Amino acid sequence: MSDATSSSSAPPRRIHRRPSRVLADLAGGHANRTWEKHVRELVRPDFLILDDFAMRQLSAAQADDLYELVSERQGRSLIITSNRAPSDWYPLFPDPSSPSPSWTGSSIPATR
Repeated sequence: MSDATSSSSAPPRRIHRRPSRVLADLAGGHANRTWEKHVRELVRPDFLILDDFAMRQLSAAQADDLYELVSERQGRSLIITSNRAPSDWYPLFPDPSSPSPSWTGSSIPATR
């Protein structure tokens, strides 16, 4: 007899963090050689939610880490919340002409 309440699909896995925490963990990973482990943990879930993005300017290392994270998550859901419009994010990157903030071109702005 089958159990009608069982499901063959597991609920989606998600991580919900502030970008400052994610970037601090990645920076620490450079120091203690666990950076790749931290990135794998952030790539694995079905959804990564970065809450309150663009609150402060990014260092070059933070921008690089963020770009790597976004690149590694290609094809997986990334949800970013911010009180700023995506066009306001560019000046927060060390070199606004660099490719680091180019992923914002594929964002879909939402308001609440």
